[in-house]
Amino acid sequence: MGIAGVVKDKDTEIGIADAVIAVDGINHDVTTAWGGDYWRLLTPGDYVVTASAEGYHTATRSCRVTFEEGPVPCNFHLTKTPKQRLRELLAAGAKVPPDLRRRLERLRGQN
Repeated sequence: MGIAGVVKDKDTEIGIADAVIAVDGINHDVTTAWGGDYWRLLTPGDYVVTASAEGYHTATRSCRVTFEEGPVPCNFHLTKTPKQRLRELLAAGAKVPPDLRRRLERLRGQN
């Protein structure tokens, strides 16, 4: 009994490793494996489950665990934050327009 699923990038459908799976009311989070998969033992009942990962917006959903054999599917698709999207574009060699470059430099100077 419990829940099992995969945490994937919404755009690429690639599994997200090291995402944290938290269940409301339970002080023991689990972490996804290399391919984004996880498994969590839970007794029958209704649970609010949250998936979070660095560079992604957090997602929360309800999952109902029953007495049926095997874990109940509880999958997540996370969306990248704008900051993460920009990092990936720059890492891929994208050109930054001069006006955006100036704005970024001003923002860095404020920190």
